[in-house]
Amino acid sequence: MATRIKNNLLDNSFASEDYTKAQLLLAHDDAQSGFGLGQILRALGYQVEVVSVGPQMLRLLEQNSYDLMVVDIHVGSLEAIDVMPRARQLCPELPIVVMTEKATLAGAIAAIKLQAVDYLLKPVSAEELHLVVARTLQKRIAQNHRQHLLHVIDNALAE
Repeated sequence: MATRIKNNLLDNSFASEDYTKAQLLLAHDDAQSGFGLGQILRALGYQVEVVSVGPQMLRLLEQNSYDLMVVDIHVGSLEAIDVMPRARQLCPELPIVVMTEKATLAGAIAAIKLQAVDYLLKPVSAEELHLVVARTLQKRIAQNHRQHLLHVIDNALAE
């Protein structure tokens, strides 16, 4: 399944330093807050799709390629807890940043189980969100670049 997912960040149409062209999926349980966070990320130059946590989110993950997913997990929300393992199955390499209103042990455990790359407490400032997204995308670029180089080396050695 991982080979199906295109790495937008290795696309030659932009330099690796220009990670703002990355495709982000923002999954949020509250439409108004999701819209606001999406506007912030778009203003920073990111390509963002805002969706509610649930079946619509899974459908987009099946149909599209994303470089990062930011998901708001409400502690006690069964829908989020139920769909996130499926999201991880669909996109095992996709970095996930988890946001939550309350710092709880259950929320931290959920983030760990999802292999989240970061865990943000709301309310989150635009600056903090940008910092986390940019840092995560920079790490993904470096990881993709290393994998690409290893692939090139393997091919050269096989000849």
